[in-house]
Amino acid sequence: MIDVAHSWGPDAGPDTTDSLLAVLEASPSPVVVLDLEGRVVFANDRTLRSFGWTRTDLLGRHVDTLVPEHLAPLPVPVRGHAGAPGVTPGSIRTEELTARRRDGSRFPVQADLSRVPGPGGGWLLLHLTDLSERRDYDALARMNEAILRATTVAELFDRTCEAAVEAGGYLGVCIGRAGSAGRLDVVSSAG
Repeated sequence: MIDVAHSWGPDAGPDTTDSLLAVLEASPSPVVVLDLEGRVVFANDRTLRSFGWTRTDLLGRHVDTLVPEHLAPLPVPVRGHAGAPGVTPGSIRTEELTARRRDGSRFPVQADLSRVPGPGGGWLLLHLTDLSERRDYDALARMNEAILRATTVAELFDRTCEAAVEAGGYLGVCIGRAGSAGRLDVVSSAG
């Protein structure tokens, strides 16, 4: 568990530690505090819900449990290099990494990493933002844009198929209509 009394002076006792942990707990996004070896020393409730862990099972595990190195190359300091050289508040931000839940499912995240001074060199604060909803929103926006820009029905069908393949991750999409003798006539396709 985190003890901040040493780094914030003699007036910083258990109440200060509890207050600081309450601030981290209040975050609407997953927040993880790591020691300088990359081991979890605190995870807020949002982290536990997002990743499917219990606090007891997650504490002490390496950050690779949440953001595996082969899926998401976090900066060197988090991968077990003591002292976390070069990590200062707000110094490292990733564009997109792949995180892993306890059940093995994966989802996109953005990671912000900061060093927090404290006893023994301090901690690393890892703030994770789930990008799933943003990605879904972007895909919907691209699909809507394709539909709005179409000037003919044929173009509408073509753009809708292309957007579905690109944004929806489908291997292929086709739009068809009932043809003669109960056949399906393909009007447009992509993929």
